[in-house]
Amino acid sequence: MAQAKKAKSAAPKPDIAIRDLVHDGKVEDAVKLAAKSPAAASPALDGLMALADREIVDRDIKKAQATLEAAQKFADSCGKIKQVKDLPRDALRGRQLRLQGIMLSDQGQYQKAVEALNQALEVSQKTKDRALEAGVHNNLGFALEKQASLKETLPADRPKFLNDAVREYDLARRIGEEIKDLHRAGSSNYNLGNVLWLQTQYEKQPEAKLKEALAAFKRSVEQAKATSQTALVPRALKAQGRILSQLDPKSVEVLPLYQEAETLFEKLGDYNSAGQCYISMAEYSGFSGDFPKTTEFGEKAIPLFLKSGDKAALQSTYDFLAMIYLTMNEPAKSEKYKKLADELGVKK
Repeated sequence: MAQAKKAKSAAPKPDIAIRDLVHDGKVEDAVKLAAKSPAAASPALDGLMALADREIVDRDIKKAQATLEAAQKFADSCGKIKQVKDLPRDALRGRQLRLQGIMLSDQGQYQKAVEALNQALEVSQKTKDRALEAGVHNNLGFALEKQASLKETLPADRPKFLNDAVREYDLARRIGEEIKDLHRAGSSNYNLGNVLWLQTQYEKQPEAKLKEALAAFKRSVEQAKATSQTALVPRALKAQGRILSQLDPKSVEVLPLYQEAETLFEKLGDYNSAGQCYISMAEYSGFSGDFPKTTEFGEKAIPLFLKSGDKAALQSTYDFLAMIYLTMNEPAKSEKYKKLADELGVKK
C-alpha cells in the first residue's frame, strides 16, 4: 500500500507528462492525455515553448524547430477536443516567426530576417510575452549587426546599423534581467559588449564605449556562471581582457583574465580558443616589453594549435616567435621558428 502511494506521488503532473510526450514525438499519446486532463493542455504548450526557447539560446536550431513543429501538431489536434480551450496559439506563432527569422539570418538573408523578427516582436508585445520579446530583441540585434558588415552596405550606413543593434541587445538583456532569465541575459550582454566594441572604430574618443563594453562582458560572466553556461564564460573573460588591455595597457588584471579563459577553454576541449588566449597573453607581454614572457606564452600556444589542427594559426605563431627571438638577439631560435613556418607554408 505504501509503495502504491509512493509510485502515485512520483508520477509527473499531467502538463509535464503531456509536454514530455510531445517533445518525444508521441503527439497522439499526448492528445489522449489532454482529453482526460484538458486544463493541462495549455501549460503543457507553455512548457514546450519554454523548451524551444532554451534550445534556441543554446543554438540547437534543429531541435527547436522539431519542438515547435511537434507543439503545432499537438495544438492542431487539440483543436478537435471541445474540452481543451484557450491554447496560447499566438505565442506559438510568435516563436515560429522568431525561428524563421533566425534561420534567415543563418542563411545570410538579414533584411528578410528583420522583417520576420519584427512580426514576432509585434506578437510578443501584443501577448505581453516578455520571454519571447527578449529573445526577439536579441535576434534583431544579431541581424542588424550583420547588416553593418555586409559589403553592399554603404559605409555611411554602418554606424546606424550598429546603433540599432546596440539598442536591440540592450533591450534583450534588460528584459532578461527583469524576468530573472539570466541564461538569456548572459548571452545578450555578451553580444552587446561585442557590438559596443565594434562601435569604437567610429568614435574619436572610444573610451566611453570601451567602458560600456567592459561592463557588458562583466555582467555576461556573472550571469553565465550563475546559469552554468560553461561555453560562454571563457569567451566573455577573453573579451574582458581584450577591452581592458585597450583601456589600460599596463593593467595587472589583463593576464589573469586571459589565463582563466585559457584554462576553461582547454577544459572544454576548445584548443584553438585556448591557443588564441596564449597568443593574446604573448602580444600583451610583448607590448609591455617583457619578451621572455612573450616567448613563453607563444610557445605554450603551439601544442594547442597542433591539437586543433589550425595550420594558419600555427604558422602565424611560428612567424611571431621568429620575430620576437630576432628582437631578443637570439638568431638560432629565430631561425628555428622561421624554418618551421616556412615548412608549414610549403605544405599548405
